[in-house]
Amino acid sequence: MELLVAMMSGAIGGAVLRGRMPLMLATGLGIAAGAAAWYLLVLAGPGPQAGPILIVHAIAGAALGAAAMAGTGLARRRLGG
Repeated sequence: MELLVAMMSGAIGGAVLRGRMPLMLATGLGIAAGAAAWYLLVLAGPGPQAGPILIVHAIAGAALGAAAMAGTGLARRRLGG
C-alpha cells in the first residue's frame, strides 16, 4: 500500500512541475521517483512491517517526483534543449 501511495504521489509531483515536457514522460518519471522514495524509506526506516505510514510515503514520493522534474528541466535548459 505504501508503494502505491508513493508512486501516485510521485506521479502528481512530476506532473505538476513538468513544464514543457510531455505529460506521459513526466508521469512516468514521477512514478519511478516515487518508487525510489518508497525503496529508500524501506531501507532507511524500520522496514516494510512497520505499519501504515502513508503520509510519510506520500510526501516523500511527491517530493522526489517533483525533484526529478526539476532536475530534468534544469538539465534540459543547461544542455540547450
